[in-house]
Amino acid sequence: MSGNDTPSGQFWRADQPSHPLGFDRSQEISSDPNPTPEHASIPAGELIEQIQRAAQLLKNRLADHFQSFGLNEIRYTVINMVQESSPHGCSQTDLADALSQSESSISTLVERMRSDNLIYRLRSKIDRRKRVLILTEHGHKILQQIKDCHTQRLEQMMKNFGPEQRASLSSMLDQLIGQMESKSTTGIPAEAAHGLRAPHLSQSGSNVKQKSPENR
Repeated sequence: MSGNDTPSGQFWRADQPSHPLGFDRSQEISSDPNPTPEHASIPAGELIEQIQRAAQLLKNRLADHFQSFGLNEIRYTVINMVQESSPHGCSQTDLADALSQSESSISTLVERMRSDNLIYRLRSKIDRRKRVLILTEHGHKILQQIKDCHTQRLEQMMKNFGPEQRASLSSMLDQLIGQMESKSTTGIPAEAAHGLRAPHLSQSGSNVKQKSPENR
């Protein structure tokens, strides 16, 4: 019988399966009835907890950074906005709109920052009926000191992330933010969604007492 003959009796061609039924016993030995995927799906709740923890740790780190200059995050945001609005300055209404705060809360914050010699409130040169905020010399100095090392400290926080990782992380965060901004209440009854609104975004007439942004 030549090597190309069909198998007969107990003999099989070398290129045929080693089992008469075409079953490879090596697969039988290594087969796992419950294989584990290389990248198992992580529950949404666990991912959200990680994001929240990362956000809180970052917030704490930045708070320590601003505190070393005698500021907090909201004050840094204000002096930065006032600086960017120069030479014309910005109004308290501008700040309230940009920070999604009530004008009364911003007014309290501005008075405290005026007392600490960080900003002036002057009459606008363009519209004399309007008062605008301008940085004091001390405010300029503090802002410059922060900016001199702010970028360096932020880079230190992200030092273990290469360009591709940063781009990937940025893309995923943009996707998450966009989804939450456009469909934040999807699947939630209207009554429940209304109850999830932040206090400072509540409509006028709400019985929720607003806090100063510095006390949040």
